[in-house]
Amino acid sequence: MHILREWRGRVYRTSQSDGFFESDEWFIIRRVVFDRDHYTCQRCDKRFKMRKLTCHHMQPRDSGGSDDVSNLLTLCEPCHDFVEIQGFHTKAEIIGSFDDRQEVTPTVTTGPDDDDPYHRPEWHRYVYGGRRHSKNR
Repeated sequence: MHILREWRGRVYRTSQSDGFFESDEWFIIRRVVFDRDHYTCQRCDKRFKMRKLTCHHMQPRDSGGSDDVSNLLTLCEPCHDFVEIQGFHTKAEIIGSFDDRQEVTPTVTTGPDDDDPYHRPEWHRYVYGGRRHSKNR
């Protein structure tokens, strides 16, 4: 847990000594990178709205990485966290690290003895109130 706090504080600093991440220049650079990548996370290949995306420095600024678009990559927040924890620094490492087979799918915990003929997962009743919703409401 200590490592998680350490890198998260380093990556998601609320203030930079040079104020660059609050500048118009950084906003324009981010927009160029997001446009180039079609607002799609380059790791999981899912498309997001701008507010759910991060502009990732493959070579970190504190290690001499530049703010040039060639050093930047569009990632969604969960993928950005993963890449930072793993310490990946190349586009090949980042893109190659995603395995869609590892996606978490809910497990079915209801059975044929339950009153649910569709055998929905246990979480379904809490999310949808335990009944089927009609579009005609």
